[in-house]
Amino acid sequence: MVDGSAPRRLGPTRLMVPHASAAHICVRFPLDSLQRPSTETHGNCAVTDEATLLMDFERTSLGPPEWDLTSTAVAYDTFGTVSDEQYAAYCELYGYDVRKWPGYPTLRGIRELRLVTFALQIAGQDPDMLAQARYRLECVGGLQGPRPWRWQAVA
Repeated sequence: MVDGSAPRRLGPTRLMVPHASAAHICVRFPLDSLQRPSTETHGNCAVTDEATLLMDFERTSLGPPEWDLTSTAVAYDTFGTVSDEQYAAYCELYGYDVRKWPGYPTLRGIRELRLVTFALQIAGQDPDMLAQARYRLECVGGLQGPRPWRWQAVA
């Protein structure tokens, strides 16, 4: 652990996320692959009166839209930062709710694992983030009840 305390044992059978990448091999994606910008966030959009332009294409790839849709679904399911109304409007606008797809738990698990490891990395540099990193580990380890877990941003 970062602070030198004894690690809390979660046990391999309780940890839900590590097997997500292996399950990903068996996932069938129902939507057609699209050209995907690497980061479709507000910081990578330029909005004018005439148009909205996506920027930051150095990591653009061809891939399943389900991966991108999972990011917003995790903000709703895991972080609890998207309201019911906002998520419903998002799904209606897109025409698809990725959470109803059988492969969603796998992609959610992969996203959550990435978010846990990011929090651990930040906690190694900023001890104030250690509590959030531990909380995330407990969540994916099944020790904090059902989602949403209301994870806090780490930076």
